[in-house]
Amino acid sequence: MESFEKNGIWFLPGSPDRQITGTLVFSPDQGPRLNLVGELRELDLQEKLESDIKYPIVHGYLIDDSGSFEEVTLCNSYLKNEFKTGYPTSELYPEFILKGYHFSSFLNEIEFQHIIVQYDYLEKWVNLPNIEIGCIPHHNQADTYQGIILNQKVNEPIEIGKINDCSITIIDIPFLNPQYVQSINLFATLGRQWDRSEICIKEQKKILIKPDSPKNLKFFLDIVDLIQEFLTFGCGQIILPFKIETTIIANNQEFETQLFNGESRVIQTERQRAFPINIFYKVTSPLINKVSFNASLILFKFTDIRESSATVLNNWQNIREKISSIIEIYLGLYYIPVRYKNDLFLDLAQAIEGFHRIYCEGNYCDNDTFKKIEEKLKETFYSELKKYDIDEAYYDSLLSKTEYWNEYSLKERLEDFLDDGSILWKIYFLKLTLESMSCSLLRYASLLRYAYFHLIYYSENNFSSCLPDNFFISNNDKENFIKQVRETRGFLTHPSSDSKSKKKSKHIVSGKELENLIRKLKIILDICLLKSLGLDSSKIKALTRSRHLL
Repeated sequence: MESFEKNGIWFLPGSPDRQITGTLVFSPDQGPRLNLVGELRELDLQEKLESDIKYPIVHGYLIDDSGSFEEVTLCNSYLKNEFKTGYPTSELYPEFILKGYHFSSFLNEIEFQHIIVQYDYLEKWVNLPNIEIGCIPHHNQADTYQGIILNQKVNEPIEIGKINDCSITIIDIPFLNPQYVQSINLFATLGRQWDRSEICIKEQKKILIKPDSPKNLKFFLDIVDLIQEFLTFGCGQIILPFKIETTIIANNQEFETQLFNGESRVIQTERQRAFPINIFYKVTSPLINKVSFNASLILFKFTDIRESSATVLNNWQNIREKISSIIEIYLGLYYIPVRYKNDLFLDLAQAIEGFHRIYCEGNYCDNDTFKKIEEKLKETFYSELKKYDIDEAYYDSLLSKTEYWNEYSLKERLEDFLDDGSILWKIYFLKLTLESMSCSLLRYASLLRYAYFHLIYYSENNFSSCLPDNFFISNNDKENFIKQVRETRGFLTHPSSDSKSKKKSKHIVSGKELENLIRKLKIILDICLLKSLGLDSSKIKALTRSRHLL
């Protein structure tokens, strides 16, 4: 969203005659602020000292350089609790700015038919360019042109899926809108000059969010945030909304002059018309350092998922709810600007472990068996601790830990993720060999067919099949990776006071080796999320190949 600072006239809807001047300041990383010369209403001393003063709705007229006015509504504003001496000034902090109309209802009561959102670099992610450049060769001079042809073909809207029963549609916006073309033609008619030395030609795409029935702004902004996070995941870098707009149909008071019995009279009428609305609010943090877009960091583009975009978008909404803590960790890799390497490593390990806990079994034995084991453990703990007169708090601590003793550790979870099925195939092969000694040829063929289809299903649905080629050079390389992750994580999370006296394990890494672990863990987490979106293994393998080669 573009920053701005504009002067205006401000008042409360219930007292339009009490108007004061002030400057509205906005930046997407700081949020809106209204610097007022005076106060919107009379405040007694007790009100100023007791608590912040809230104004659900504030109306204003922004004044541009030409002297024209633009209606604006400030929503959910608060005045800081402070006492000032001298000339009265005040600072108001609105949550939202709605430019283009004076709304009188509270924000949660204001409903819109749709909103249109423009995101940073949306065109790069969509990957459907609509500008073509041709040339007219010079008729008698080689390798020169006598004209350049620029053609922008505005693509048809593409509905990519639904979120909360809202259709999500990509729309093309021509770089020259009809109003701009009309103004150029008007200038030419009036004999005025316009700057023909340069013209900005830029592909623009926006996302239309349209529900079945009107919804309030919060409903829409939840979807805006969800799409923003999805684009950040897809592009591998921070993507933010920079323009949010909508349109409302409302009555408009108009004044026109009419003749009555030879006399001119000004008549006030009301007509319905469309009011374009622009919405501003804080969308980022001042700590986030926005850098230039890097196309090589894109994980997937719209053209990669076009055939299954509705499923992918629906699955993104589902996993955002199902594994919200893991998505928060993943997005934090981009949104938290300065990260220590150890912190990055621990976050990735935690996210992968959490993902496996939710999506995979990860138990050593079935729950009924473990309950029997757990009862025996409780008896043993109680008798042994009583024998040594240990505090009961230690007994309670041990019991709380047994809840997780049936779950895989990080080591086993990584092994499960990275298992390529070779062990399973050896078991099947041994079973087939034994069966062949005592079964008929028909029975043996049936077993072989079952094993084949089972292994095909396994290879297509496990995570190992999604890894880029040469992700691990050998099985030893894979085993070494798992040991490094496990022992480095243990070293960082469970420091010991006598660590200097102990010999440090060769699998505890730092420096470049730790960076390599982080890179591989990030790719594994990418695969986990892509697989949960419903992409097939071959597609994921192709998408993550470039990440592995970086």
